[in-house]
Amino acid sequence: MRIKWVGVPKSARKTVRKELREKTGREFLVCSDKGRDQEIRKNVRESLWAFNADFIARHARGDLDARAIKALKETQDKLCEGANELIFSMVKSFKGLCEEAVRSDGYGHFLNPYDGNEDEVTVRPEVLEQLAAIPDAPKSQTFYVYRTN
Repeated sequence: MRIKWVGVPKSARKTVRKELREKTGREFLVCSDKGRDQEIRKNVRESLWAFNADFIARHARGDLDARAIKALKETQDKLCEGANELIFSMVKSFKGLCEEAVRSDGYGHFLNPYDGNEDEVTVRPEVLEQLAAIPDAPKSQTFYVYRTN
């Protein structure tokens, strides 16, 4: 089993790995809240060319009319991944675009190419040494799991 860990403390990995043995699949991405957002930004940045042109237009620095949106679609079709930098330069708020994309399609759509699902694994603070040592620490921490094969 191969696991890419993003923002998951080493003290939680054994528990998460144990949970993953019960799942089908051999490759996983496991993220903390912060790590999940980091991976979303990276994934969206690499796939802007595949976004709906109307969606991009809503996040563009200026107003795009119907002709400009048509030209954007044609550019996306022609350049594919090569259009990513051009589209990124057009975006007013990349953070806002990412947030709306996640609200529309969910984290799993971007991070789980296998079936688009997002699973959760909750680890108690006894397992998370750094949380257990803090008096007002949360009762547990949730990590997010995405199958990547």
